[in-house]
Amino acid sequence: MLGMKRRDFLYAGISLGTSTLRATPNDNVRVAVIGVGSRGTQLLHAFSNIAGVEIGAVVDPDGNRAEKAATWVLQKAGKRARVESDMRRVFDDKTIDAVIIATTNHWHALTAIWAMKAGKDVYVEKPVSYNFFEGQKLVEASRKYNRIVQGGTQRRSMGRFRKAVQLLHEGAIGNIYLAKWFFPGNRDSIGFKPIEAPPSWLNWDLWLGPAPEQPYHGNLVHYNWHWFWDFGNGELGNNGIHLVDISRWGMKKGLPAKIHSWGGRFGYQDQGQTPNTQSISWQYPDGTAIAGEIRGLYTSEPMSWDFFGTKGCATQE
Repeated sequence: MLGMKRRDFLYAGISLGTSTLRATPNDNVRVAVIGVGSRGTQLLHAFSNIAGVEIGAVVDPDGNRAEKAATWVLQKAGKRARVESDMRRVFDDKTIDAVIIATTNHWHALTAIWAMKAGKDVYVEKPVSYNFFEGQKLVEASRKYNRIVQGGTQRRSMGRFRKAVQLLHEGAIGNIYLAKWFFPGNRDSIGFKPIEAPPSWLNWDLWLGPAPEQPYHGNLVHYNWHWFWDFGNGELGNNGIHLVDISRWGMKKGLPAKIHSWGGRFGYQDQGQTPNTQSISWQYPDGTAIAGEIRGLYTSEPMSWDFFGTKGCATQE
């Protein structure tokens, strides 16, 4: 019997497939963390605190980050994790049971599909895919290879959101016809960085992966890749995805019939490409809708969700 509950391992998000985690000889679940930047490091620490989980490998094309993560694992567990820059070497390792994916967005789906094909279960950070097509292939792969896939929409595991959605589903405000949300990004200009040779500690070819080949510049590595279309999905795919998810969950909605979006990159000129200000609406055949707004410049408004029903309204901040 495993030394942990599968529910504890896959603690956040939505399961897209079902399977049974395999026990290794020492009854631990051995995982590889792929991508050990800020979010990957948070996940590394979280999973390390679960009884029965062993961090068997850390993977990152940034050699400095990978070594730092491996050193932390050694100090935490007394056993050094394997260090790799190429994730494919971890997929070939039969002792790895599952992978935790916190790469750049454009790597999410392909990494998860490769892992499932190799027999691994998967936790993949939001957004689970860079685009809609990849998301479909991710679901197909989870069914084809009969693997667990967990998406990193963590608010689904938070008590206050679970309680709020339960009340909405029980009809506390009647039939919900509109959900609105607002996200304040408060992000400054990223300026312009010159094209230059990749640093020695970075495997640039592996970092690019499935993205179009292009020269390196310092605004891509590490965080600002979110604002470039080849790698990220802007603030909507970064933080906005959580708010979209809660809205759809509260309204019990699937895919909309129409989507309208307006926005741009306002307030400054810089190297970034994605909108820093955006308004989006999702319209459904039954006349209901979700409306969202991202404001990347400064504002006094807090992050919020609002649900409007035939008997009242509800707000979460």
